[in-house]
Amino acid sequence: MRRWYAATGLACSTFLVLAACSVPPGADGKLFDDWGPLGEAKVAVPVAGQCFTSSTSNAFRLEVSTFDAANSCSVDHAVELAHVGEITGADANGDSVPATDSPAGKAAYSGCATAVQEFLGAAWQTGRVHLLVGLPSEKQWAGGARYYRCDLVEISDEAGKVVTRKESLRDGLRGERAIALSCVNDFGDSDESVDGIDFIACTGKHTAEFSGVFTVTPANRAYPGDDKLSDIVLDGCEQLAAKYLGLPNTNIPEGLGWFSLGTSQDDWGQGNQSVRCYVGVFDRKRPIRAGATIKGLGNKPIPR
Repeated sequence: MRRWYAATGLACSTFLVLAACSVPPGADGKLFDDWGPLGEAKVAVPVAGQCFTSSTSNAFRLEVSTFDAANSCSVDHAVELAHVGEITGADANGDSVPATDSPAGKAAYSGCATAVQEFLGAAWQTGRVHLLVGLPSEKQWAGGARYYRCDLVEISDEAGKVVTRKESLRDGLRGERAIALSCVNDFGDSDESVDGIDFIACTGKHTAEFSGVFTVTPANRAYPGDDKLSDIVLDGCEQLAAKYLGLPNTNIPEGLGWFSLGTSQDDWGQGNQSVRCYVGVFDRKRPIRAGATIKGLGNKPIPR
């Protein structure tokens, strides 16, 4: 479900305007013989800590071209620039922007994942956030830009609905973990299918709970194909479900199931081999009661 986006915009230009009605005393009237050459125009590098509004309400469709700088992160905003890194190595010398699945693209994702983990306090996948990894546009690249940017967006569901905020996401997964994933309501055409997941507070009735992040290993593994990946992910999420329930094995009690919306080949190509896993009830008409949890439930009855 994660999407790359390209940072778009115009390279900076410098314009010099001179006007004179007469030659000042002591001047020879020659404008250029005493001046050194002007420096080459450079593309402005984004500054971490900025927040932005956007006309786009879906995190997976956000592009920098839709960003408008907010006065601060304490006013309404949708996006927060958590980190800016530098593209280095052979790809930095290329004539065009590196592909997202190139060594530079993967390094950018890895750099962002590490930086925002420090920024938030835990892996971004454990929170109600989406990570946007941005590379320069072709025009910016031609102008010398060699940065990558790591933007964070709070979302209210796995479909990427953007949440407007009035405070920074920094430390959101430390202490009280204000933006941590916890309880959800999943929905689908049948009990066996999951078409969407809404994030909710555990103070309300809910159909499932976040059980953890499963990462397919080893890193840089070739994409195994959709069917094989689905099997790998479900096996991994089953293990996390058993651990979350406090079971010694994967004999999940009747009435409970585990699931993930998985990842895509594009996500995989950029180096993101992690998925969110959930465990919950099969019968959505009989959800987990408000304020209750199935964490550590073992083989006890489901609290409905």
